[in-house]
Parts: sequence; structure tokens; C-alpha cells
Amino acid sequence: VVKANPIKPSTQPTTVSSESSSAISTAAEKLAKDAYPFMKGIDWTDELWGKSVPGKTARQTLEAVDKMIVMGTKMDSAALVEAAKAHVKAIENMDSKGVMTLEDFKAINAGIGKTVASVPRSSVMDVYDSIGKLIGPPQAGIPNYIYTQKNTNPADAMTAYSAFLEFKDTVRAAQPDKAIDVAAAKLAKASYPFMKQVDWNSPTYWTVPGADPIAWAKAIAKIIDHGASMDMDLVKAGCQVHHAAIGNLPSTGVCSEAQLTAINAAIGRMIASVPESKTMDVYNAVSALVDKRVPEYLMNTVNEKDARAAYDALIKFTNVVKANPIEPSMQPTTVSSASSSAISTASEKLAKDAYPFMKG
Repeated sequence: VVKANPIKPSTQPTTVSSESSSAISTAAEKLAKDAYPFMKGIDWTDELWGKSVPGKTARQTLEAVDKMIVMGTKMDSAALVEAAKAHVKAIENMDSKGVMTLEDFKAINAGIGKTVASVPRSSVMDVYDSIGKLIGPPQAGIPNYIYTQKNTNPADAMTAYSAFLEFKDTVRAAQPDKAIDVAAAKLAKASYPFMKQVDWNSPTYWTVPGADPIAWAKAIAKIIDHGASMDMDLVKAGCQVHHAAIGNLPSTGVCSEAQLTAINAAIGRMIASVPESKTMDVYNAVSALVDKRVPEYLMNTVNEKDARAAYDALIKFTNVVKANPIEPSMQPTTVSSASSSAISTASEKLAKDAYPFMKG
């Protein structure tokens, strides 16, 4: 059946910018050069590399592998293909001792760097933490054993490690959440003078003159759909930074610039995790309901120069968010099937009994 029903694979353009790609390739070349002596000093034919982790169950190993799978699902497709092909080529060209060529080593580093650069830091740290639990910290466990027993030249190992840290910093700078964080700080700095001029205690920001409840309900549906499409971990993080800011608000209702930066970054990441069409649905639905005179009226309540500076910074921020999409992760529900079934049954009864009241 599979043979009779071939599926043509889709090809997606990369989400890693040309600037980031170039920086990672340059860093990969330096890493390859500095780490190659260390690579050549390892006996890749040793049976150690094919053994399971001592003292760890298959289940524990599988849990770490699952974190890798989750991170992989969020990676840029084009970068994954590049990294995969680089590994295939390296394996085809390796010598009898399992040592790849310097050029192939560079290509693998570049490929891996771009795949990692295409996911949020949190996904990478999930993998790092799970592997750390499996094999032990760098100064102990398996890493220490390999360093002391399976390494021909400790100096080469330290040179390779230092180069890796530099490479890591280059990749980190290209990750979508990092780029959004930097842009969020710029937005907060540029918009803060404007933010401080707004009277956040005014009822203006809690009311919409002449609002049509039905039309607004439809717009709110777009907002809910937008939120439901987001990465829920990012949504929770966004709620937490808002909660932190609200809990420490002064009487003016203006949070600190640092809190504004955190809020901007959280919102940026959430929006980056949904298709642009969902965001535009919200924009179009809400803008259609706001009287065109409202922006003009609000402009008269603040310094126009500061307001325009804030707007310009917002546009730049939206461009960064758009250029750094984040693949949302899907988490399984923690509500048991029995509880879910019971709630569904109860909700059906509630809907039936309450509907006459709702219609009235």
C-alpha cells in the first residue's frame, strides 16, 4: 500500500536569515579548525560508543531521546536537510578509523548550528538537562571518564571546548527568542517615554464608545483562536511576566522599563509561534471596530514625537518577530480520559438546562 501511494515531499524555504547563516558558517569553520586535532585523537572504533549508559534503564534513555525528538519537530526544515546531508557525506568520506575530513566536520557543525538556531533556547536546554541527568555533569560521570581515559591529548580537548563555547554564543545570538529579546529591549527603551505619559488610570482604556457587543464578540473569537494556536508554554510565560508586572505596579499604573521589556519579549514570542494570518485576523477584526477618530484623540493626550518614536519601534519589533517564527509545541493533556468524559457529560446537561435562560 505504501509503495503504491508515494507522497512527494514538500520543500520549505529556510527561516534562518542569511546573516545568521553566514555568521554560523564562519563560526563553524573556526570550531572545525580548533577542534579537529581533538577529533583525530579519539578512537572512534572503540566499542564504548555503541554501549548503553551504565546504570540507566531503557525508559530513562528514551525520555532523553523524546526531548530530542520534540526539539527536532521545532527545527527549520531546510536546516535539518542540510545537517542530514552533511552527516551522510561525512560518513561516506570518513577513513578506516572513523575520522571525517576537516571540510565535512565544518559542514556538520554549520548544519547543526543552523538547526539549533531555528529553535528557542528552552527547547535546547530541555535536551541539555535531560542528557545531563542521563550521563552526569561535565566534571563527573561519563564526560569526565571520556576526558581522562579516552582522550589522547587533554590540551586538544580544552581547545575544542573553548571553540565550542564561542560557536554556541554565535548560534544563541541567532535563535528566534534571542532576536526577539533584543528587539523587545529596543522597543521598551524607545517607547518608555511615551508609556509614562499615558494616563493608565483613565476609564478610556476600559471602554469602547458605541461598542457593538455582538461585533466585539466575533472579534474576541479571533483573539481566542489566535491564543489557542500559540505555544502554550510561551503563553504561560507571557501570563507570568504580566502577573509579575501587575503585582508591582505603582499608582501611575506604569511598570518598570525592565518589566516592559519582559512583557514585549513574551508577547513577541507568543505571536512568533502562530501563523501570520492568525495575527492579521485579530488586527483586522479589532481595527474594524475602533472609531478612526480614537487614535487621533489619544495622540492629543501625549507628546506626539514620543508616540511616533514608540510606533516606529513597534514596527521594527514586528518585523523581527515576523522574521523569527517559533514552531509551537503540542503538549498532551493532563486531564484523564475518565475526567474528560465526566465533564463532557455534565457540560451537556448544563447546556441543555441553561439554554432557555441564555436565549432569554
